[in-house]
Amino acid sequence: MSSTVKPLTHPSPILGIIKAAAFEHSMLSSHAFNWDGPAARAAIEKWYTDREALDMQDPTQRFFVSVATSTDDLGSGNDETIAAWARWGVPHTKPDSTNEQDEPEYKRKKKELIENPPTGGRPELLGAFFREAVAARRKYLNEERDYVLELIATSPNFERQGHGSRLLKCLIDKAEADNARIYLEATMAGLPVYERLGWKTVDEVRLKLADYGIEGDLEDVFYIMIREPQGPGNKEQKH
Repeated sequence: MSSTVKPLTHPSPILGIIKAAAFEHSMLSSHAFNWDGPAARAAIEKWYTDREALDMQDPTQRFFVSVATSTDDLGSGNDETIAAWARWGVPHTKPDSTNEQDEPEYKRKKKELIENPPTGGRPELLGAFFREAVAARRKYLNEERDYVLELIATSPNFERQGHGSRLLKCLIDKAEADNARIYLEATMAGLPVYERLGWKTVDEVRLKLADYGIEGDLEDVFYIMIREPQGPGNKEQKH
């Protein structure tokens, strides 16, 4: 089986399906959403898919997929499957106006969608995460110069096959070519991977789940991370 990284320019339900499967057991998603039964899961997948469809209208967002290709025993006929996908933001100039009435329709729809997640979960927990993420970006992100790894998700059926690594390499290569930083918010599970690839933690976001009606002393931690460009010129400047 071979794989190829390619851009994705059209919305697809597979984005929501993979995202739901990849994050179902993360601390935030498992407590913020209601996963009880096929109907609840389908609602989450659709919510994710609808959000990505709106992000695809944003000129600052880029989508890439890692496609797994299998060939039958006779060497003919290829079966392509999206194994993983990523979305990242590219550097861009800030809009001249901050008036919400001047915002594009897709941005207004995205805000409405985020404020109305699938029923049965804990929207207040999800809202707290989004507020903290926005606050961190205002503090650390330079929208005019930085890339942003918005999301990366691999189907559980294709884990540990290098699909996520290839998507990350694509982004890193682009940022290095532009001598740019890459900003992201990482979970505990993703932290070691990003550290190995050059990201450094600059801050942490901590959410006490007891504040949102969840028993126990659980705390969800998100790591605000930035990867500085590491080309030869930058390495020389650090010494």
